[in-house]
Amino acid sequence: MCLSAVGVGRVRDDGASTALRAREALIERSGIPYSILRSTQLFEVAEAIADTATEDGAVRVPPLRVQPVSLTDVAMYLAHIAVSRPLGGAREIAGPERFGLDRFVRIALAADADRRVVHTHAHSPFLGARPRLLDLLPGPGAFVAQTSYREWLAGRPAPGGSS
Repeated sequence: MCLSAVGVGRVRDDGASTALRAREALIERSGIPYSILRSTQLFEVAEAIADTATEDGAVRVPPLRVQPVSLTDVAMYLAHIAVSRPLGGAREIAGPERFGLDRFVRIALAADADRRVVHTHAHSPFLGARPRLLDLLPGPGAFVAQTSYREWLAGRPAPGGSS
């Protein structure tokens, strides 16, 4: 069983994607029955994306489309795949909504009363890589989870609170 990021094979110039591709290739060549689940960005990482993209107090992100998903939805789908017959290939999971990366980050920051301004800039990297506009979206046939970003935000613990 392997969990990877959507975009493996599509994102260039990214050490993480290179490592994930190599790991998947090892699994595929192993001869052992396997399943690979690729996930889009998690709702839970929006603020970390903002933190890594912050320069001089402003967040600068590239113009990318994302279809983020809740970690709980990924865990439930992963559990289903883990107890099922090995896929002998990869499946993808994504959330039900598509956003611009800038909007995804703005919503997360606003929910935490974080006043950083988010700018969209074509030359800004995404976690050190330079993906194209649609590279982070799932491919055809992806499993689409049902939890919306707003539902997830409404159900999470208050910022700074204990869980």
